[in-house]
This record gives sequence, C-alpha cells and structure tokens, in this order.
Amino acid sequence: ISKSPYLDKNLSLEGLMDINGHIDGTIKAPTFTGHVASKKMVVNGEAYTEIAGNVASDMHAKNSFDVSFKQPHQTADKKAKNSVGKFSAKGNLNLEEKFLDGVVIIDNGDINGLLRTDKLDYAVNGIINGKVDICPNGKGSGILFNLNSNNIETHKLHYQKMEVNGIFNEYVLTLNNAILQENIKNNEAGIIKAYGTVNLPKKLFDVHAEAVKANPAIVNVAMKSPLDIKGAMNLTAALSGSFDSPKGEAELEILDGSFMNVDFDS
Repeated sequence: ISKSPYLDKNLSLEGLMDINGHIDGTIKAPTFTGHVASKKMVVNGEAYTEIAGNVASDMHAKNSFDVSFKQPHQTADKKAKNSVGKFSAKGNLNLEEKFLDGVVIIDNGDINGLLRTDKLDYAVNGIINGKVDICPNGKGSGILFNLNSNNIETHKLHYQKMEVNGIFNEYVLTLNNAILQENIKNNEAGIIKAYGTVNLPKKLFDVHAEAVKANPAIVNVAMKSPLDIKGAMNLTAALSGSFDSPKGEAELEILDGSFMNVDFDS
C-alpha cells in the first residue's frame, strides 16, 4: 500500500490489507465488491487498528467504502479509561478527480493523535467525540465538523468542556462557534467563546473572542514556548495578523494574576 501511485506526497501509509470479494466487468474496466480488513495501518506515523468494512470499486471515480476502525491512544497509563478511540466512516474516494467525500463518526478519539495524523504539531490533548462531513458539497468543499469533549488540556491548562463546529478547507480553519469551559471551582467556571479563521500554513488568523473569568494562559495554545501567565481574565477582542505579529482591538481585564512570577492585583 505504501507504494501506491494514488497516494498524496504528504501522505505516508503503511500496513497489510486482507481483501475478499468478487471481480466483475471487463479486462479494460473491471469492478470489485467485497470485504476488507487489516489488523493495523499506520498513517503518517499514527496507528489505526481493527479495520474492517465493505468496499465497491471500479478503480476510477467509484471507490465506495463503509468501514470501522480503532485508534489506540498513546498513553503511559495502560489502565487509563478511554484508551481506544472508535471510528466509523462511510464515503467514496474518487481517484479520477482525487478527492474524498463521506461521513466519519468519532467516539473517544485522541485529539493529539488526529493532529499528528495530519502532520499538525500542537500541544492539545484530550478525548473527542462528534461527526465530520468530508466534502459534503463536492470536491473542494472542505471538512465540516461538529465536535465536543469533556476533558481537554493545552500546556497543562485543563478544560472541563469543549464544543466546536466549523469547516477545515485547504488547511484554513473556520470556526463558526467554539466554547471552552474550565473546571468548576467554588461554583464558578471560566468561559471562553470564539469564532473566526486560522490559516495554519501561513500562520495567519482573524478571530473574535470573549472570555469571562477565564485563565489567560489560553494564549499559549499556538506557542511552542508557553508564557507563564495566570489570573482571572475578562475579555472582548477582535484580533488578526500572524501568529508572530498579531494586531487588533480588545478590552481586557485580569484580576489577581501573575506574569513571569510577578504578582499583580489587576
């Protein structure tokens, strides 16, 4: 499989596949219907196991599939709950026009593993559930997602709840709505809401955000070297520009905080 001429240059795929089915048609235009299974496939270095499903193919525009597979989580704690993500996928791979369409259902998926599968290196960890629609309106229409998590972490900052929906197209992320809720303490929880666009290859963004009593360390999500900042943040912001040189307008208040080990009241 790793030597297939149909693979994208940015896609590394390794593994062995069992195929049982029926070949029909003509020598010039054969068709195949059957069942596929694999104990393990590795996509860009990330393992997916117990792959099984039905396929129908003419090796051209029609290569439909209805499969399920699992995602072992990379964790040092072998007794940890939710150690395996479960996925089901149904769709079609058009080899002539080189695009994929379909629907993926996610049950306890590993967020960081999914990011690594797409060669995205961000310090975001946790378990995710939801639905992903791939090219629902034809080639180039992107990936629509509606996802949620009850446990997510970035640079040791924990969130009890996350809900996000939007579209990912040509490595441009458009957030229609994103909500993060911190762990509840003293009957209160910090809340962050956002919408906008993030261009990952160009490292550009245009985002609107609101926060109520939230930890300001959320700014570290896109940083390799996180800032040491703490407190209770109230925020209304419209930000744009690059990751390295952001600009915008904001009303910001941080109470009982610290920055680089220097404490302040407000």
